[in-house]
Amino acid sequence: MSKAVDFEYPTFAGLPIGCLDDLVPGQVAVFGASEATPYDAAVASHSAQAPGAIRAASKALAGQLQQYDFDTGRTLVSEDLPIRSVGRDLGDVKTRVRDAAGNRSSITAATAGISRRARFHSSWVETIPCPFPFLPGSKAMIP
Repeated sequence: MSKAVDFEYPTFAGLPIGCLDDLVPGQVAVFGASEATPYDAAVASHSAQAPGAIRAASKALAGQLQQYDFDTGRTLVSEDLPIRSVGRDLGDVKTRVRDAAGNRSSITAATAGISRRARFHSSWVETIPCPFPFLPGSKAMIP
């Protein structure tokens, strides 16, 4: 997650591909994790393809980012506020079916790296396939 990589699938909701160094405080960071702690260490997770599938499905959401949000009184994306200002899709954390401890460590490290980079309470992370938003200023939410 320290450098941007080309995707073989669309990014989440049209966010640009990026790395930690591309983020500025207050932006959204999204990353995927195909495996964590498997039910059966010899079999790929039932959600192993979820990061790519969720990103593909999110293409339909990209157009809605330009719709007026009555709660915030503005659109999330506009000509003056392009999608790149919203955040980055950081790609997937490398995981392996038979390495539950390593997977958890990699996911924790990715989350902690984003948290350190953000330094603001308004940033959040989405780990795919399990949405896990957190606020870096809230120690109770950081794994």
